[in-house]
Amino acid sequence: MQLTYRFRLYLSRNQERKMIATLDQCRWIYNHFLERLNRKDGGKIPRRYELQATLPKLKEERPELKLIYSKALQMVLHQLYSNVSILTALKRNGRKVGKLRFKAAGRFKSFTYNQFGFKIINGHCKRNELFLSKIGAIPIVLHRKFDSRVKQVHVKYEQSGKWFACFNVDVDEEPKLKEFSKAVGIDLGIEHYVADSDGNLVNHPTMLQSRKRNSNLSSVGFPAKRQDPKIEQSSV
Repeated sequence: MQLTYRFRLYLSRNQERKMIATLDQCRWIYNHFLERLNRKDGGKIPRRYELQATLPKLKEERPELKLIYSKALQMVLHQLYSNVSILTALKRNGRKVGKLRFKAAGRFKSFTYNQFGFKIINGHCKRNELFLSKIGAIPIVLHRKFDSRVKQVHVKYEQSGKWFACFNVDVDEEPKLKEFSKAVGIDLGIEHYVADSDGNLVNHPTMLQSRKRNSNLSSVGFPAKRQDPKIEQSSV
């Protein structure tokens, strides 16, 4: 069984430039091999490992690829062939599907380090670092512990501008839920914030009221803003 743990990454500007460059080169690899699959030289789709063997030659023709970890480039091919397999299965089931589209700039938002090329560096408290080959040690907060073997790390760039690392972990047993002998009902009320079936009552929090009172006190002593006479004249 596999579980996925998601943690946020805190990159420096230099590391973010490297990550964006990695995404851009992975996008180029995806589009390059998608074009070759669309051509279907000889009327037959080549095997993934046949295209993967051409990566060293591509690095000589495109030196920018040498700055990207090789396993990350190989996983792009794995992603492409997985998409092709999904489309093939949908067509076999009678679904109408189109072709895979090329990835435009900014549309490729993730890459994967599989098995090798990454390492977790333990630090003080929850402040640790995730080492990615060709990129460096990136600060990460591990708010949950996992002791099993990490199979791969999936790095993703969100629309919000934040970066996240998703760890795929192999576990032997499915986590068991805790057994409870007694159930408690909870209700949100008007007189009381929370009331449960055991008769416990929780009053409404006065946090907003105290903040409003403090804001009113802080505004005391400041005169009301008067309108500019020039504006008054122009508005007449």
